[in-house]
Amino acid sequence: MRICYPVLASVLIMGCGALSSGEHLLPADHSVAVRRALRGLSEPADRRGRQRDAWLRSFYQRRDGQPAWTGLHGVHARADELLAELAGARNHGLDADIYGHPDLRSAVTRLRADRDASPARAARLDIGLTAAFLAYADDLRRGAVDPSTISISWQVRRPPADLSGLLATAIGLDQVGVNLRRLAPMGVEYRRLQQALEGLAVGTDGEDRLRANLERWRWLPRDLGSRYLLVRIADFELDYVVDGRRQMHRVIVGERYRQTPQFASEVTHVVVHPSWHVPPRISDEELAIGLTDGGRALSLRQRGFEAWTHAGKKANLDSLVWDRASGFSSKYRFVQRPGGSNPLGRVKLDLLNPFAIYLHDTPGTDLFSSQARDLSHGCVRVEGIVELVEQLLASSPSGRRRFDRLLAAGETGRIDLPVPLPTYILYWTASVAPDGQIRATEDLYDVDTRLLRALNQAEGARHWVDASRD
Repeated sequence: MRICYPVLASVLIMGCGALSSGEHLLPADHSVAVRRALRGLSEPADRRGRQRDAWLRSFYQRRDGQPAWTGLHGVHARADELLAELAGARNHGLDADIYGHPDLRSAVTRLRADRDASPARAARLDIGLTAAFLAYADDLRRGAVDPSTISISWQVRRPPADLSGLLATAIGLDQVGVNLRRLAPMGVEYRRLQQALEGLAVGTDGEDRLRANLERWRWLPRDLGSRYLLVRIADFELDYVVDGRRQMHRVIVGERYRQTPQFASEVTHVVVHPSWHVPPRISDEELAIGLTDGGRALSLRQRGFEAWTHAGKKANLDSLVWDRASGFSSKYRFVQRPGGSNPLGRVKLDLLNPFAIYLHDTPGTDLFSSQARDLSHGCVRVEGIVELVEQLLASSPSGRRRFDRLLAAGETGRIDLPVPLPTYILYWTASVAPDGQIRATEDLYDVDTRLLRALNQAEGARHWVDASRD
């Protein structure tokens, strides 16, 4: 069974890619020319290019090779609508040239001036316009750069979309512009960045910073939810958002060489007075150093540390046998009991993720007054986390009572949240206040340079537009 993804407009009776009732079949030589031009195209080298190429071929296959932008009377007005959208790419921090805007505009003008243009020439232009639509739509929907190639880690999933179906809808309804515009983020933060970008000259440092952060917004789901937690890594802040209202908490994040990763997950439960299951890297690089010295083992015991085998058997710190070359964590793991020196403090919010990252309390509350708070091993320490948990449990009286009891008694226990809470741990280096003032933060992990380089090297539709030139 074939599934259609018109994405942002109503489902058409015609099905994905087929001709609509308002379109007219052209003579066979036009569809033959399109199919011949498609056969002459080489396959792009990169993964994203191959996906776009598949969308393009699928689109024409379902139309039986019929052109979408050109016809017996020349170039359709919808091509002008597409060119107008491409000309506005800079409003999104993107470069119109990578979608072939100047070449396609010139080709449209020449074809309209030449009434005897061959079907082959019209077919090349038609394919170039289709490729430009698909590339621009793809970049607006999920960003021009793959975030996993820029960030040290990226775990924010986006649902797949067949953009050939969106193009079929746009052509069938003759609504090219509106279907493209709906793909970009619609949130107020994105619009403010766009407005700030409009007021800056091309090529300025401020422009680059805004371009980078517009791209970051395009990487995200369009709807973060009505209630969620958002950690803004470079701002050292956490927002608890409910119906657009934000409550801010200061946070401590990973230092430069132990960066806090970016991911989306859910908080499902709270652990009161948690034990600390030490990550392997910290075990190997910090705690296990000098462990063969009896004094070191005694110090660890006094701080509440225990050693366990991976089979779950407790080991004696004084008599551990392990290979220094393979590391302590190859055979054992450290666990620190709850208590005053436990770095997790009184409360931990668990998040399902592959990085062993969570939100937690800390006994070192004085560090929240520091201006630069990149001080952790990667986990996120949250100021006022007890008060935050009390709010998260507000709709569960029994959960709130149990939380208060465990907290006061110094006991360890788990409390499930009434509803899992979406949580996003993300990285921006610029935002815009309601009054239009740009708030720039330090590029804590030196990501902007790599991101801008990748943006400037984005392929867009060059592969197909170059092939469509006269």
